[in-house]
Amino acid sequence: MSIRHALQKSADFVTNTSRWFFLSGKTLTLFLMLLVFLDVVFRRLRLAVQGGMDLMEISFCILCFFSFSFAWVKGDHIRVEILLERVSPKLQKGMRLVSIFLGLMIFGSLVYASFQLASASFRHGDTTMDLGFPHGIPQTAMVIGSGWFCLQLGVSLLYELDIIRKPHGYD
Repeated sequence: MSIRHALQKSADFVTNTSRWFFLSGKTLTLFLMLLVFLDVVFRRLRLAVQGGMDLMEISFCILCFFSFSFAWVKGDHIRVEILLERVSPKLQKGMRLVSIFLGLMIFGSLVYASFQLASASFRHGDTTMDLGFPHGIPQTAMVIGSGWFCLQLGVSLLYELDIIRKPHGYD
């Protein structure tokens, strides 16, 4: 098996797993919407929902970080297509490469910082106010989601450099 073939298989795996992270985030969205709905209804009835805000914050954190990599795959992130379409293909490729490198720098730093934060939270036993839910769990989701996004950016880099073909699932 050649190196290119192994890279292609790995790229397809990373992209497919990004999709599964996204689907789990979508499922969490339903839970999050139900929580918000119940919180609003009970607030109108002047009843307090113990821990509702804790669960909403944790769910939203996991949802966001599990969705970044697939948003990149589908091109659903913030882009300025109207500007990209007006420049030459060579400049478009250059702009995509700059985006990839900036993403790797930002999210690579976030992986490191989130790991430090999660480690400290688990070590010190940090928990949420109402439910006593460990802060380290959503922080670990930040590490996993940011790390997976870095892998997905690496796949995009390999594609942009013509080392692999476009992975299955890319738009």
